[in-house]
Amino acid sequence: MKNICFIALILLSIICSAVNSYCFAENQLPGKDLYSKIKGPYGSCNTCHPGGGSAGRWDSEFNEISDDGDKVIPTLKGIGKKKTPEQLEKIIGLMKTKYKIPIQNSQIKILVDYLLTL
Repeated sequence: MKNICFIALILLSIICSAVNSYCFAENQLPGKDLYSKIKGPYGSCNTCHPGGGSAGRWDSEFNEISDDGDKVIPTLKGIGKKKTPEQLEKIIGLMKTKYKIPIQNSQIKILVDYLLTL
């Protein structure tokens, strides 16, 4: 009887671990995955900065990428040589708020670490 209870307890912990991993998998995404998979209303980071580059221009009036947009979308390649990790965290925080990107604060550092590799 003790062996059955022990085996049941082990199986229960394995199941709980699997459910926990599945439910909270978004928190565990590495930076590159965060960059392309976490999406706000206008897409992911990769939408405006494909491969770390630039998609061209942003039209502030229509909130879309447009050839005749009023703002240039900057490239992110080499950004780690121009900005400190703290500056990048602040920029991501601003983008998170402005473009309603559902990135968690715990994921920002992971995203910064990825941006430093571009």
